[in-house]
Amino acid sequence: MRIVETMQKADWRTIISRATGVALLLAGVLLAAGLCVASPQDNSVTSIFDSHSTPADSIRHLSFFVLGVTGLIFLVVFSLLTYVVVKFRSRAADKDREPAQVYGSTQIELAWTIIPILIVVVLFLATARVIHAIQGRAQAC
Repeated sequence: MRIVETMQKADWRTIISRATGVALLLAGVLLAAGLCVASPQDNSVTSIFDSHSTPADSIRHLSFFVLGVTGLIFLVVFSLLTYVVVKFRSRAADKDREPAQVYGSTQIELAWTIIPILIVVVLFLATARVIHAIQGRAQAC
């Protein structure tokens, strides 16, 4: 009888902890959406999204490019993380089994070293091009 009661308490704890996690995640998403939507109408602060000059316009295009690159990185990492969490989650059948031990993969290590370097180089070159163009126009005046 006590085993059943203990299992029922453990099940409720699991359900409550999962519901709390989902509620916190939903609250965070709603808060972020609310902050994105809510903006003051009479804002005296300058914004890169409301460009009135050629340099501001090129900076706006650069910021959209960087935002696109970082958004793509977020989607790839989030998708891979979700896949790994779902595929390799703990199961009752695997409780006494140890997973296969893998001690390195040269291809994966090269990929997670070279790809970030390439991303940083592309972002650096795009930023340097915009800065050079803005400084060139400022010196011509």
